Amino acid sequence: MYYSTRNRRQLTLESLFQMPSEPESKPFYTFEDGDDKIEVLNDTFTLVLSRDIRKNARIAAQMSFAIARENPDLDVWYVNTYAGVALLKEAFAKELEKSGMALPEPAPEPVEERIVEPEPIAEPEIVSRPKLPSINVNRLYSTPSLWRHTEDGNFEIREELLSEDEREWWHRRKEKSDWVSPADRHAKEEEESKETEEENQPSMLLPNFFIHDVPLGTWNTAVLAEDIENRGRQRKDSATDLTTPQPPPIPLRSIGGGVGSVVVMNSFEFASMNRGQRERCVMQLAELRDKLGLTFVIFSHEMKRDLSARIPGRGPLGVVAAKAGSVQRLNDLFEHLIRSRTSERERENGSNQSGSGIIHEAQMRSHGIRDSGKRGRTDAEEECEYPEGDVLYEYSRDPWSTKEACTGDELFELTKRRQLKFFYNNHRYQFFTRASAPKESEVSMGTYNNIMD
Repeated sequence: MYYSTRNRRQLTLESLFQMPSEPESKPFYTFEDGDDKIEVLNDTFTLVLSRDIRKNARIAAQMSFAIARENPDLDVWYVNTYAGVALLKEAFAKELEKSGMALPEPAPEPVEERIVEPEPIAEPEIVSRPKLPSINVNRLYSTPSLWRHTEDGNFEIREELLSEDEREWWHRRKEKSDWVSPADRHAKEEEESKETEEENQPSMLLPNFFIHDVPLGTWNTAVLAEDIENRGRQRKDSATDLTTPQPPPIPLRSIGGGVGSVVVMNSFEFASMNRGQRERCVMQLAELRDKLGLTFVIFSHEMKRDLSARIPGRGPLGVVAAKAGSVQRLNDLFEHLIRSRTSERERENGSNQSGSGIIHEAQMRSHGIRDSGKRGRTDAEEECEYPEGDVLYEYSRDPWSTKEACTGDELFELTKRRQLKFFYNNHRYQFFTRASAPKESEVSMGTYNNIMD
């Protein structure tokens, strides 16, 4: 039986308190590999962030395989949106070897057929076919009296009312027609459904483990839901005939009060390629989780620092984090290359003053020319170094370190203020010293008049 809490919309206080609460989410599986540790919570989302996407595919395969082995009463789906066939074979081959299971036999390689030149065959004689008699086809199809209603709800032509030419034309057209009767169509559909059932047979090694493959950017939640209902074992008893004796259903284990399948997705970003598709994917996954009581483990290569469990964030992953019971991060090999990040403890204890807070990437870009001694400093650090009112506050570096006087053309390249750039552009050939250099406030208010010749 599936667990659903969001199937009613019109509620009262009485009906609200009569509804069962969601099962409490508790860790039921822990993955450990060196410094990497992931705790999977039941009946909720577990979001795992890691930049190495191939590592994510391998860990997702290892986790799903281990959960299926340790919990034979739970259906486990491995949803692949990134890995190719070779990577999947490599990941699952290692898990089969660790568990002592025999590897499935590979498909036999196709045997190259010897090309034998056929013997020349005499061309058959061309037999001229008789032409269809010429009749008024419009009269044949537009005259209601020439047709009668059958018991099965179809129409058939009344051949006794047709002329000899019309009867001959009708028989020849019927022989050449590719029309399929309803009985033949039903037999063909049954054959196709039988072939589909044979393809969807559970694995002989792990009957509760299934792989759902999604090509790049072609995610469809309805297809996943249909696969869970068709191949899953937890709802098989709902489609059986109650009049005939049935074997006892498979016992389902309740972890933390809830029962549901486990779905492990190895890459969230590769399922849908644009933001709109990802947002729809998140809403559909949340609805599917509430409807079927699933346990989701979603891997993502976006190492966002503003994501935390039960707290909404930006973008589709922020919605997943708001619904997730746990947001976990694996070791990032490129963490030391990103200067704008700080540790969690420094972020908690850091002040909001300039120069000691979190530095954004835009602040790391150079806005002007700086000397070698100040390379790497931000504008906020330079503002703290030069007191307010100092002339050097207006420039990217000291313009008078090598000269006693500079022209407006030289100062135009060194100044950081828009008003001063406009002023120096209008006085390109004037000379300025440290004492005679204007300030932005003087230029904007029009009080500066100290110009040397």
